[in-house]
Amino acid sequence: MSCTLFVCVACAQVYHDMLDAARGIVRDKGFMGLYAGLGVTLIEIMPYAALQFGLYDGLQGVWRRAKVRARDNELPTQQQSAAPTSSRVES
Repeated sequence: MSCTLFVCVACAQVYHDMLDAARGIVRDKGFMGLYAGLGVTLIEIMPYAALQFGLYDGLQGVWRRAKVRARDNELPTQQQSAAPTSSRVES
């Protein structure tokens, strides 16, 4: 039997929208019924969130260092090309 709070396969009750679902859950299971499954969801999300934020911070540092290295490598060539040439025509 596969059940969620929105649609229960074993029963005939189907909620039409979010407000209808909230009313039905509070009526049938009480206010705490709105939090059914929260613990399992948090346990499921924790490893994902830890990886996401950990990798983001780590890769952000790598990206910044790569940008600085690329900028430092480009500076001498830009400065050389921006140097004035001495091709003045004197009269």
